[in-house]
Amino acid sequence: MKPYGLLILLSTINQMCVAMSAPTPVPVNTDIKHEIATTEPTPLIDFSITQQAWQMRSDLLLWQGFDHEWLRYIVAPKDGRIPHRISSLANYLSYSAIDGKPLMTFAQNTGVDGNYMHPGGRAVSLPGVTHAQGVVSMSWQDQLVDQDAVPQARNQLLYDIQLPASFQNGQLALQGLDLDLECVDTDQPDGEPCNSDGMWPYLLALQIGDCALRQQGYICPLKVNIYRGWTPNQGGVPGLGETKPLNQQLRYQLNIHVAAFDADESLLFSPVHSVQQSADLLAYDIQPNRLELVGQPGMNQAIPLLKGFGWMLTRPDSVGAQWAGFNSDIRQRGRYLAKLQFEMTDLEYQPEKGEMALTPAMQVWAPETVVDSRVHTFMDVQLLQSRQGSDRQSYSADGRLCLNSKDEAPFYSLWRNCNRQTPAALEKFGGRERARDSVAVAIE
Repeated sequence: MKPYGLLILLSTINQMCVAMSAPTPVPVNTDIKHEIATTEPTPLIDFSITQQAWQMRSDLLLWQGFDHEWLRYIVAPKDGRIPHRISSLANYLSYSAIDGKPLMTFAQNTGVDGNYMHPGGRAVSLPGVTHAQGVVSMSWQDQLVDQDAVPQARNQLLYDIQLPASFQNGQLALQGLDLDLECVDTDQPDGEPCNSDGMWPYLLALQIGDCALRQQGYICPLKVNIYRGWTPNQGGVPGLGETKPLNQQLRYQLNIHVAAFDADESLLFSPVHSVQQSADLLAYDIQPNRLELVGQPGMNQAIPLLKGFGWMLTRPDSVGAQWAGFNSDIRQRGRYLAKLQFEMTDLEYQPEKGEMALTPAMQVWAPETVVDSRVHTFMDVQLLQSRQGSDRQSYSADGRLCLNSKDEAPFYSLWRNCNRQTPAALEKFGGRERARDSVAVAIE
């Protein structure tokens, strides 16, 4: 039975469980960057990396982040949502090879269970600002290690991005990501075939460090950290006879989209500001605080650059009553997830003061059918100011992703609505099955 199937079962059994007592307090690290700095990476196999040629563009359109949320539910509209592992995750800004117009591409997959989402992406333009568009492609294979009966893979990657040779004072920002995972049976131990292509992540972070001048030109360090593990109930509910094995090895393909700038007297960059937030994984209505970025007064226009983002799951303070009696092992930090949001919204710039206010919306969420966790998020933001840029314009795009249930899905959750052609279904599900979608960006 799936974890969300447990919700239906428990709703028909009165007082089946009693509250589980809180675990003995043990200090928990809540700083993602500290966790990365103090944990050893696990082995990488067949690692390769390539950097595509830069494409110069005269009008700046800059990615502002993403919002992905699975929408299908059973019984309860919110806590009955169906969460999933991550086997693909894409949200990035690029340009059409046909007409050169900007596109937002989305991707996410489910595994065997059907679901749908309306993924969103944001961008802002600053006409007249020249930049270079680039892509860094990485591929590798990870390897689980067992640390005190807690199996995990800690993928840590570092690469120095080489900026265009003509740049005299280089800077770099994220334009999105495109991640695909694959499990191959021949990579696994004998008798342990793949369970799925997905992972239960407990830490994911992308960061661009300080750019610096080297002998070969300006370089900017790119840091990628992806940690995965098992869930507290081994991917299912052991008390009901269901577990899901943790794949020993996974193959990764990751493309990081970036935009590069050459700063001069007409283009200024503030110091990077890092904003952090902590919440319960099961808390849905989170109200972020406003963030103020301070630059140089008198600059005509400004937009924020997304330099990094990420999340980390840590042990919860307690476990919900519905999990009592199942011996949920909260040392296991992986979880099924239903919502990922990291985006900058509601931009307000005061040129006379050189100050910009914005809302850094950060959320990683799962419904009550998932064992709770603390979730710690961060965004690294930098202010770009321009003397010459025209009026800033905000853009957005909304896609449609829909996956029908596979034959392996349990009967009670069988769902195959993606191909329905009624007007309401077309609006909701998009009219066909797809795990990837590209949409032209539009002015808000």
